[in-house]
Amino acid sequence: MVSHRSTKGASKARRDHINHEIRNMRALLPITQEDQERLSYLHSMAAICTYVRKSVLFQGLSAEERSHCSLPYEAFLQALHGFILITTAQGRLVYVSENVAEYLGLSMIDVLQGDTFYDMVESSDKAIVKSNLDIENNSSSERSFICCMQTSKAFKLQHGSCCSMMVTGSFQSFPQPLSTSSVCPTNQPLFVALCTPTVNRLQSSDSDFCHSFSSVHRLDMTYTHLSDSALYFLGYSAEEMTGRSWYSLVHTEDLSLSADSHRSLLQADDGFQVEIVLRLQCKDLSWTWIYIQANKDSECQGISCTNFIIRYDKLYFSSRPELTV
Repeated sequence: MVSHRSTKGASKARRDHINHEIRNMRALLPITQEDQERLSYLHSMAAICTYVRKSVLFQGLSAEERSHCSLPYEAFLQALHGFILITTAQGRLVYVSENVAEYLGLSMIDVLQGDTFYDMVESSDKAIVKSNLDIENNSSSERSFICCMQTSKAFKLQHGSCCSMMVTGSFQSFPQPLSTSSVCPTNQPLFVALCTPTVNRLQSSDSDFCHSFSSVHRLDMTYTHLSDSALYFLGYSAEEMTGRSWYSLVHTEDLSLSADSHRSLLQADDGFQVEIVLRLQCKDLSWTWIYIQANKDSECQGISCTNFIIRYDKLYFSSRPELTV
């Protein structure tokens, strides 16, 4: 019995010591006392690991490089239409700007508790993120993709369940310190990106700035009507699209999600709306990211869609201007 009590006491002493060290490290985090107190020990360690990771990866920057601008970075965040994200090629979070709360309803500390970029996105889009963080099979350092991100419950009630974000950035190398640890190698490029909300996050007052077209479909998603503006975004006239299946334009990687959303709409009552972000193929075989609001009308035995252009590389009446909404 003495041995049992001794072992139990030793285990408690070790736990107390570990928790004491975690509290000490948590106190060093550059966050408010209120944020510190609401962090569990597990979430504290996730946030601590992120800050340690950032310090190690950026320790090669000289003091002059770190302070070359006299303005505080908070001044720039207000001017950004989105939040800044930095990750390793493995998806480990290195930095998330504090204005992330404006776009996801989650504070910077809430996001850092997840530790990886993959924890920020919906499970259906993790494969998209993984393919874009793959630096071995993609020679270009530039990346641009759409993914749906996790939001707070309050944010979902206000903005809906679909939080699609355009992630645009590149892999960048940073100066290396004189000595590096093999445990945490710093010779890897970091993915630096700006995450901006897509058109479904715009306020109604901004609707005039949204590029969109409307379409009407049979219940099997065959086109029956298309607004004339579709010609400028897809390259197809309304006559060319009439009688054609919507699925024939959907990107193969988006077919499963499209079918699930279509099925949900067919099984729902009138007035139910489905939101989906996907790629449609243009007449010249390029791809256009589109955010779709689809509604079923049983009386007309059809489905009506409002198609917002999230990103396109060119308009069919002009010479390749790039635009990201």
